[in-house]
This record gives sequence, C-alpha cells and structure tokens, in this order.
Amino acid sequence: MIKILANITQYVLTQETGDPHTQVVYHTTKEKFLELLYKRFMDKSAYCRAKVCKVFLKLTEANVVPRHHYFTLFKGVVGRLHDSTSNVRRNALRLFAQIVVIYGMIFNVDPKKNRRFMQREEIAREKEQTKEGHEKYRMGLEKINQREKVLRLRVI
Repeated sequence: MIKILANITQYVLTQETGDPHTQVVYHTTKEKFLELLYKRFMDKSAYCRAKVCKVFLKLTEANVVPRHHYFTLFKGVVGRLHDSTSNVRRNALRLFAQIVVIYGMIFNVDPKKNRRFMQREEIAREKEQTKEGHEKYRMGLEKINQREKVLRLRVI
C-alpha cells in the first residue's frame, strides 16, 4: 500500500495541467498522500517503517517532494534513526544522507569548492548587509519619486 501511495504521489506531483481546478485538486491530493506517508513513520510494523523510508528516498531522488516538506521529513527520519530494528535504521540513514545532500544543494554547499553551511555570525553579517542595501535602495527610490513629482509639477 505504501508503494502504491508513493507511485500515485509521484504521479500527482509531476503532473502539470493548465486547468486551475485540476491543479487545486492535485495539490490537496498530494498533501493528503504525503501526510499518510508521514504517519507511516510511526507505524507498528518495522517493515512498514523501513518501506516508507525507501519510498521517501525514491521521492526525494526524483525531486518530487516539495521544499516546504523537507523539515517534516527530516524530523521523521531523525526519529527513525533511533528505531529498534536495524533495517529501519539503515534505510533511515540512507534517507538522512539524501536529505543532507538536498539541504546542501538548497544552501549552495560544496565541500570541493570549500563552500560550507554558513555560521551564525556570517548569517548575521549577511542579514545586516542586506538591511543596509535595502535602506540605500529605499532612499534612492524616495529621491527618484521626489524628482518625478518635481518634474510632473513643471509639466503641469
């Protein structure tokens, strides 16, 4: 059943249709199926827990899991790393590695080029530079708007 859900989810996630109503239906169906798969992380059966890890590995490799679901998926995988059965832990570790690679791609991490995740200080510095740049942009925009008003008054 989990594999069927995964195949349907993959089909629904990769469908692109021009009809807005169909897109809404696909989106809600996709969310429901993903929610069902997340619930299987806590299933009583070890086989089921291992299978859901394999299914999410397949879905993440196919790049069909939406980005906003990665954190929920990450929390589920971390919970399965402490599972009582080795098969579940092994599959959870594979999925964990896949998610780390995906997060690395999202945040442009490349150890070969000496790029790594940013430290808190670097994030704070980048945030401050962004604020300063935004402020300069806003001030420049205000000057342009004032100049535009002056020119309009001259024309009228």
